[in-house]
Amino acid sequence: MDTNLKELGKYTLLAYGISWFFWIPAILDGLGIIDFPFRIGIIGVFGPMMAALILTFSSKGKEGVLGLLRRSFSGRFKPIWWLVAILLWPAIQGIAMLMAVYLGGDTAPEIILFSNPGAILSGLLFTFFLGGGLGEEMGWRAYALDRLQNKYNALVSSLILGVIWAFWHLPL
Repeated sequence: MDTNLKELGKYTLLAYGISWFFWIPAILDGLGIIDFPFRIGIIGVFGPMMAALILTFSSKGKEGVLGLLRRSFSGRFKPIWWLVAILLWPAIQGIAMLMAVYLGGDTAPEIILFSNPGAILSGLLFTFFLGGGLGEEMGWRAYALDRLQNKYNALVSSLILGVIWAFWHLPL
């Protein structure tokens, strides 16, 4: 088997294991099946990042980890993608609101966030740090996607990773 695919398999098992280790007790507690005294479910979001850091350190040491971190936080890509990243969410929300009105809603939904810019910033920071951006992207995109793209083109790699990533969310 291809070394990159073996690494991807190890990564996937470790990312799932770390995340599910924290999610399953939280889910069982939420369902009332067990009484778990700690609120640790949010840590599961960081499973992909932790798996990427662990495997990178074990194979490439400190320099490999620093390279992964540099790559993960690099803002070097075409300016059009900055526009997509910044404007996609508001565009989707706007289209959803227009569709709600067009399909029979009496009025447009209230847009609370736009009346409170602080809420936008706090929502963005929460989403990035605790909602998945930081914890997921470094692992799935900077670690796993690279290994897939060494064997497959970008489309096939993205589709394979999308399935793996979707099943990772299964306990939630």
